[in-house]
Formats: sequence, structure tokens, C-alpha cells
Amino acid sequence: MGTSYDSACDLKPVDELPFESCDIGTRTGFFKFHEYLSCLNIVDEKASCNDAGCTLNAKRQDLIYIASRIRGIPLDLTSDYECQRVYTDTVSGVPPWVCEVAEKANIAGLITGNNRSFRPLETMTRAEAFKVILGSICSYPTATTNNWQTDVAKQAIKL
Repeated sequence: MGTSYDSACDLKPVDELPFESCDIGTRTGFFKFHEYLSCLNIVDEKASCNDAGCTLNAKRQDLIYIASRIRGIPLDLTSDYECQRVYTDTVSGVPPWVCEVAEKANIAGLITGNNRSFRPLETMTRAEAFKVILGSICSYPTATTNNWQTDVAKQAIKL
């Protein structure tokens, strides 16, 4: 499949982030949070709030990219990646890296391939975003109800 990534959840990449040198302190607002993620080498540094997309809704492709970086999923992000077409909408009309990010996030269990549609340019619901973020730190909700969104919310509250 073009990758040797082990999908077993390992927090070693999270533990190796430079938290000590990137104090979030009392930062508030999206751009301050973006600067913190940049210091942790999770997102690219941006010069301004406008460049960081502060006023835009986050697209699925961007949230999955960030979660993949937090989880330590090795991403090449070059045209060398051979897309397996797990998702029908990650090949054309989006940047080439989207297929790699989506497929490797699927292997890691951050998202599923059940739907065959990734919808990279659409936004996520809060429940979907919480689920992906929890998965990026290897925290998976226990199914206690018939509603996965409720289970995700319960898990987020525990943390």
C-alpha cells in the first residue's frame, strides 16, 4: 500500500513533542493556538492570522493532517506517494498530499474507509473533530451507547 506505518497506537511521538520549550501559557484565540502548534512542529509557521486561516472553518483535510502530525504518522507529502484510491475523492481537485494523509490516517484508525468518500474540502462536525483529536493521542471512547457522538463526548470530558 505504499507505506510501512504500524497502525498500533504509540504515544512516543506525542511524548517527544517539545512541550517544555513551547509554553502555551495564557494564550487565547486561534492565532495564538496556531503559534503554539507551530512551535511544536505540528503546523507550519504563519506570519499573520490571515495567513493561518483564523477566520475560516477548518477543512477535513486540514484537521486530519494536524491529527496525523500529532500522532506521529510519517508523511512524505510528495508526488512519490502511490495513492491506493481508498477514497474516491482524494485524487483530483485537491492537493496531491490529501490522498496520502487520508489513507495513512485510515490505516492508523483516525478515520475509516467505510464511506469511500473523504470529503476533503468539507468541514467536520465537532463530534467528528473530537473523535479524530482523541484518536491522535490514542484515546478511544468505549462504546456505552448506540450513539458514537455521545461516547466521544464522554471520553473528551474524562480528559
